[in-house]
Amino acid sequence: MPLTVPELAERYETRFANALLKLWDQRRKAINTGRLVAAVSLGADIEAERYLTKAEIPKPVGGEFDPDDLSGLYQDLIQEGANIGLQDWGFQYSFTLNNEAAIKWAESRAADLIMALDNEVRETVRSLIAQAQQGDFTVKQLARQIEAAGVGLTPAQQQSVLNFQRGLTSAIERDLSPKWVKDQWSLSPWSGGKLTSDRVTTLVEQYSGRLRKYRAKNIARTETMTAAMEGKRSLWEQAKQRGLLSEDQERQWMTAGDERTCPLCEPMDGAITDRGTYPNGSDGPPLHPSCRCDESLLFRAENNPRFVYG
Repeated sequence: MPLTVPELAERYETRFANALLKLWDQRRKAINTGRLVAAVSLGADIEAERYLTKAEIPKPVGGEFDPDDLSGLYQDLIQEGANIGLQDWGFQYSFTLNNEAAIKWAESRAADLIMALDNEVRETVRSLIAQAQQGDFTVKQLARQIEAAGVGLTPAQQQSVLNFQRGLTSAIERDLSPKWVKDQWSLSPWSGGKLTSDRVTTLVEQYSGRLRKYRAKNIARTETMTAAMEGKRSLWEQAKQRGLLSEDQERQWMTAGDERTCPLCEPMDGAITDRGTYPNGSDGPPLHPSCRCDESLLFRAENNPRFVYG
């Protein structure tokens, strides 16, 4: 069976997610928590803001995040997405990434993603600083909060980590039984025994780590799908420029067609367009984060020639 775009995205998902985890780890190491804690202790909001805005990111070394790695993954996905488009099309045609627009798209997409995640890190740390100033936790605990929940998590995930930590800390203060605590939070990494502050720290780090990996996987799924579909569309655009496809060539939306298909995508299955957008107003899949839909050219039986481009 020919490879599909969702299958291609899945193949790249782990590599892409690992790149994001490296990025977040690098950003975490670049935050001078000691300086931030000192600034907040003195009430120096402007100093903390200045540091977060101009934080210097260390140059990558072996095993660390390199922006070129992310751009390279996008470019590989575009190329392989185009190859899938050729399989769908059913004829021979030459497509290479010696295409300024495709390369520019990959580099721009990687830069935009990095910038968005960097801005998110800054906003999250600012939020944690504000919570420390409001008395939600002590200034001395700020560094630990940044370590646990400050990098790579959405605001909702960050709050979940903080609630988890507060719940475990409260359990220590109330001297609740280990079994009750374990059952309450389904603490699979914890085998039981007395709950101590060190154990709480370990559990919180493990919990935030799981959430971070889960989010990295979701972002990776969306971005790999987007890049692979960009490869298909780059192929189609080149073919139109060479007169091999008409400007009003029909495209058809295809869902995964299983019980996991979401309510947004399900009514789009089989939808056809000969314009830039589909009836739902979108340019095509992916429609939402972690979308598994695909798109293909639709050739009618009465005009389905097999082109050959040498």
